[in-house]
Amino acid sequence: MEKYKCNICGYVYDPEQGDSELEIAAGTPFEAIDESWVCPICGAKKPDFSVIVEEGGQGEPVPQA
Repeated sequence: MEKYKCNICGYVYDPEQGDSELEIAAGTPFEAIDESWVCPICGAKKPDFSVIVEEGGQGEPVPQA
């Protein structure tokens, strides 16, 4: 499952951990989170997140289409 990074504050949503603060269960893919979910750090909305593509051990945010 892919991780997503907030383009505003840098928070990383890791689906293996979920978001206990906002009651998102571990194992929940980013795409399955309700559109009303916001970044637990800065309140950014889902479109403000970019997928992190890990190639060769290094991850770079890639804007969502």
